[in-house]
Amino acid sequence: MNYGNENLLWITKNKYALFKQEVAFVCAILYSANFSFTFYNSNEIIDINRHKIIRKPYLVQQYVADKLQTPFIFIANKN
Repeated sequence: MNYGNENLLWITKNKYALFKQEVAFVCAILYSANFSFTFYNSNEIIDINRHKIIRKPYLVQQYVADKLQTPFIFIANKN
């Protein structure tokens, strides 16, 4: 098969656009994963009801997902 230069250029531009879109999608996924990782590591939960401070990232994640609506549970930044 003999492709003309115009056809090869169009295929290259099309594949570059798809590649650029995929890279943007992967960057968005990595940003959200990195943001949540740093969020859970840099914050702690103060639970006044149980008189506890939770610092472990996986427990902070559980509290944010489940128990944050209960009264007297606060998110505090470690800085």
